[in-house]
Amino acid sequence: MMAQDDKGFMWLGTYDGLNRYDGKSIRVFRYELDNPKSLSGNVINELHKAEKGFLWVLTTMGLDKFSTGRLSAEEHYSEIRGGRHTLVSDTLGHAFAISPESKFMYYDPVIKEFRTQVKPAWVGNLGYCKGVMAGNNTLWLFPAENFAYKIHFDFSGGYTQQQAHFTWQKVKLGEEKITGAFESPRGFYIVSENGNLSHHDEISRNVRLIRNIKPEIERYGKISNIVPFGNDITISFVSNGVMRLCSDYDYMPEMLFTEAGAFNLLHDRRQPLVWVATDGRGLYKMCHINSRYKSIHSTQIPDLTKPIRTFFTDSHNNLWIGTKGDGLIILSNYPTLPQEGQIPDYRITRYGKNPGTKGDLTTNQIFAIKESVFKPGRIWLAGAGPGIAYTNSPAGEITNLVHPEIIDIHDFFEASDSVLWLASSTRGLIKVVTDGNDRVLKTDTYIFRRNKHTCNEIYTLAYDGHNSLYIGCRGGIGILRFDINTGKYYTLNNINDRIPGIGDIISLAYSGDGNLYFGSSIGGGIVDCRNPENPVLTKILTSKDGLTNDMVHSIIPTGDGNVWLSTNKGLARYNTNTSILHNTSGIAGDINEFCDNSGYISPQNGDLIFGALNGIVCVKSDAENLINSDGTPTDVVFTGLSVNGSDKMPAPDIISNGLVFNHDDGVISISFAALDYITGDFINYWYRLEGQSDKWINLGTTPSVTFTNLSPGKYKLHVRCETDGEKTNTKAFVLPIQITPVWYATWYSYCLYVFVFILIITLIIYRSRYIYNIKRHELERRLYEKEQERLFADRKEFFTNITHEFCSPLTMILGMCDALKKHVETSENSKLKPYVDSLYENSKHLNELVQEILDVRYMEEDSLIHLKIQPIAIENVFKRWVYGYEEIARQNSINFIIEVEQPDLRWNTDVSCLSKIVTNLMSNAFKYTPSGGEIRVSAKQAPDGELQLSVYNTGQGISEENLKLLFNKFAVFNNVDTNGYRAMSSRHGLGLFICHEMAVKLGGDIKVDSIEGEFVRFTVTLPPMNVRQGSEEEATLTLPAENPSQLVNKPEILVVDDNPDILWLVSNILSKDYAVTCAGNGAEARASIDRQIPALIITDIMMPDENGLDFIKYIRDNKFTRNLPIIVLSAKISEEDKIEGYNAGADAYVTKPFNADFLQTLTARLLQRKNADKDYYRSSESAVTLEGGMEISNEGKLFFDNIRKYISDNLEDESKLSPAGLAEATGVDIRTLYRRFKKYTPYTPSEFVKKCRYAYGANLILTTDLTIQEIIYRIGMNNKTVFYADFKKIYGMTPKEYRNSQQ
Repeated sequence: MMAQDDKGFMWLGTYDGLNRYDGKSIRVFRYELDNPKSLSGNVINELHKAEKGFLWVLTTMGLDKFSTGRLSAEEHYSEIRGGRHTLVSDTLGHAFAISPESKFMYYDPVIKEFRTQVKPAWVGNLGYCKGVMAGNNTLWLFPAENFAYKIHFDFSGGYTQQQAHFTWQKVKLGEEKITGAFESPRGFYIVSENGNLSHHDEISRNVRLIRNIKPEIERYGKISNIVPFGNDITISFVSNGVMRLCSDYDYMPEMLFTEAGAFNLLHDRRQPLVWVATDGRGLYKMCHINSRYKSIHSTQIPDLTKPIRTFFTDSHNNLWIGTKGDGLIILSNYPTLPQEGQIPDYRITRYGKNPGTKGDLTTNQIFAIKESVFKPGRIWLAGAGPGIAYTNSPAGEITNLVHPEIIDIHDFFEASDSVLWLASSTRGLIKVVTDGNDRVLKTDTYIFRRNKHTCNEIYTLAYDGHNSLYIGCRGGIGILRFDINTGKYYTLNNINDRIPGIGDIISLAYSGDGNLYFGSSIGGGIVDCRNPENPVLTKILTSKDGLTNDMVHSIIPTGDGNVWLSTNKGLARYNTNTSILHNTSGIAGDINEFCDNSGYISPQNGDLIFGALNGIVCVKSDAENLINSDGTPTDVVFTGLSVNGSDKMPAPDIISNGLVFNHDDGVISISFAALDYITGDFINYWYRLEGQSDKWINLGTTPSVTFTNLSPGKYKLHVRCETDGEKTNTKAFVLPIQITPVWYATWYSYCLYVFVFILIITLIIYRSRYIYNIKRHELERRLYEKEQERLFADRKEFFTNITHEFCSPLTMILGMCDALKKHVETSENSKLKPYVDSLYENSKHLNELVQEILDVRYMEEDSLIHLKIQPIAIENVFKRWVYGYEEIARQNSINFIIEVEQPDLRWNTDVSCLSKIVTNLMSNAFKYTPSGGEIRVSAKQAPDGELQLSVYNTGQGISEENLKLLFNKFAVFNNVDTNGYRAMSSRHGLGLFICHEMAVKLGGDIKVDSIEGEFVRFTVTLPPMNVRQGSEEEATLTLPAENPSQLVNKPEILVVDDNPDILWLVSNILSKDYAVTCAGNGAEARASIDRQIPALIITDIMMPDENGLDFIKYIRDNKFTRNLPIIVLSAKISEEDKIEGYNAGADAYVTKPFNADFLQTLTARLLQRKNADKDYYRSSESAVTLEGGMEISNEGKLFFDNIRKYISDNLEDESKLSPAGLAEATGVDIRTLYRRFKKYTPYTPSEFVKKCRYAYGANLILTTDLTIQEIIYRIGMNNKTVFYADFKKIYGMTPKEYRNSQQ
């Protein structure tokens, strides 16, 4: 069962599904579970063409209307089944079905159903009858009688039973029953029961009897189909092959093949060929057209089994064939010979079947056949010999020129009517002179030599038309040029030497343009011989250039730029104009291995004929490829699609609408085919992907192209074809392809990107302006704060300088007050005492205010970070700075409440900071509490362990606005211009700022709760702090007094200060016990020292010209004064100032204002220490020191210090720690070493080394994480037991216990 769709695809129905064939590949369609558009069944009984794009597929499970575009069954009719129903259809969409019960049905394409039509009553049983469509809306039904039913139908009015019109007619077709009816393009063929074959032409209304084929039917069996093939008629038999009735021979039957039964025949609607569906042997095709390639297999010629070696065509298109063992065979009119089936005997003439008999050849091996140039009609025949022969016609008598020297002739050249040059494979070149008829007058033999090679084996000759005969030698000599007039020969050394393997020449051909073509065992080539004296090799063709095989048996130039070569693996064609080599391996099935020098070009029609081991291949010169029978070019059609390895089925309108793929379809394979079923195996495909490249790419014979990772965009796939390397006349195949981009690369995504970009730019601009404004405001704020800082620093510096200036007058005032107070206390006049006390208290208060101003300055410089943390009883703090306000509270009727929840509470803190916090808070509370108000002071330890001090007082309170500025340092000085003294002491003044800074320095904080007009509560929270080493002693709140030593002989003291009042005050204080010398600056002080070195120097820091620090450095650099005690007396009170003074060399640092008694005591102590040092260094005690509880001289101490260092450096080297090693290290002998150890220590050298080992080991135990074993090795010991025992003896515990006890 076969059908061909409108595109040209062949559809084959089998018992295993529906097959589509495109000339290259087969695609199968079967029933698929859960696929409603698959076939109804896999066993297919009939295939019929429907309207364009559809087929009717009749299966045993139902009838399907199959779409050849969508490749799916679009309609199903299960009531119509193969094997029971008869189906008849045409290409206009009409379809009819007849059931075994004689029900007549027609197809309604509107409702897609088969309707039943009531047939006339006179119509007999139609079950299983044969039907054909005869055109003009006519259906013929053949009920196996001598008549047929002719039914004319008309659906122009519609398809309902009322609208459809049928006209039934009974037509008698003869006297005999009709056993077969078969559709033809113009009507139908019928076969009667007596074997008469006739054709009914429905167009001309003629009936033509063709012939009687009853003998063939009796012999070959039932006819399955009859189709026309050109003017011939082809008949297939169900069981016995295919037969042809040839019109040229009065429709004489000719069996084309009998290897298998033929189920069906189909005339190709596009090309002149007939398809044969066989029983078990696949699909056959029969061609009788002007195809380029034609082949005749040896099996088609009876009794031909030997290789074919030479050809000749005469003026009647007879093909003369010379074989190697089967003689001479002549085929009549060879262009009309079939490619399939055996050639009839009447078209074959043979010679050499009985070699040596009269009238026959002397040999059955014919290697060369040529027509005489000088005697037209004479055909020379050369072979194995002996001799040569000729004949004048295909059926004429053979004339043999027998001669024993003429043997194994493979080629020859006719120089005149009586001279032949023969190429022998055993005798070399033979010159034969005849009498012009049938006698050999003489022979001359030529053997050729080149270098060490001798040649008597020649297969080929080529004449240049100018007395030069080119000879192809085998055996290593190569190509020779032989002068037939002189008998001289010339080797083509520049060719033969260039390619050594060229010495085995099999075929030669000379063209009129002066080129010599050769075929050899290493390839083929072209030699430019226009200058015979200097030939040039212009081309060599080998497998490296694309030949399928290097053994070139024949080479033939055709004059159009093409050169044909036959090899062991097929034919090849080389175009000298384009340099393109095209192989045609496999064009004739297994006829692929060709014979030596067997190529031939027919002078009659230009056909190329090549002989092979098992057949003949003919390349026709006048053939055109890829042309349909109607003259239109063959289409290149789309055949398949694969995406990422999976087959896809695109829409039928693929060519117009194209293919659309997703961006992630990485591998796209598109298949196509030029539906040329005749020469399709030799078609080369080229493609170009417009949009990617303009370059055409050769796919070879592979009809598919694969694209990988195409970029998104639109493309057009162009495909063209070539046959034998030539562009062929094919319709353009252009397939639009579109790769959709990933969603983020689509046009709407780009629109979104533009929108987002604009939005981002807008936001950036907005954000930039916003940030700009913020930075501008921030810059303005910083500039403002910087300006405030500058003003604050300027004011702070101003007040600092003023307070420094206050220090000296205050020192004078306090000094005078001290003196007056002592005087009043010893005086009997007590009236001055209240005034002196008031003067003293106010001076002290003024000094405290000055110190607060300085505290502000030094807190900014982080000077108070040097805290002295020591324990103090909170009860003592309250007694010192809180209880003293009880009398003030009583006098002002203030309810003063003191609450200490834990009387024995002790706290680690800096006493100075705590005293400033308490004093300022108490002062502020009493200043702003009105008479009759209330003040509550409390101290407790909070549950979280922190100390809480609270000062609460009633009164005017603090406004919300002022609360924010309460501890602001800028607000401290901003109000200075208006506040005056009291304002500086107010809540907006220095006191509260200092309180806040002190609390922060102590790691705590101070908070304020206030309701304006009601109360204020200050709460100070201080965390616990660790006592620094050396400060464990509880702080006392009074400075312990010391009694200065009573000095004798009044030591001289130098006082240096630029303030005369301070000089007078210090001199007045110290003059009772010391001789005081005053100097107003550093220069005066140096001059005084040069006159007399004092016992002690008291100096200020801030002085004109040379400051006090430089003066101190001068004192310390002078060898005569470097040991003098120096006291600094300065108004610079910060810790940094004090550190700077001590680093300069001061022994004591006293801040202004100072206490006179303190200065006296300090002076006495320094002088006393100076004198004690002087006495010590003058005594003999300074020559010894204590070492291990023993007095030892300094010399001995130095000795043992060196010994210890040496032992520490060499603990792991036992030899260096022996007494001898120690003696060598110290530069003494052993006896002296022992005397020194005995003099200074109670140990021997060995005992001292042991003591040092264990001391070093104990230190490692405490200071490292080394294991005990590692420490033992480190100190140079090996025995763990000894180490443990000795260590416990020395330290009273094991090494592990020692380590744990010290952690």
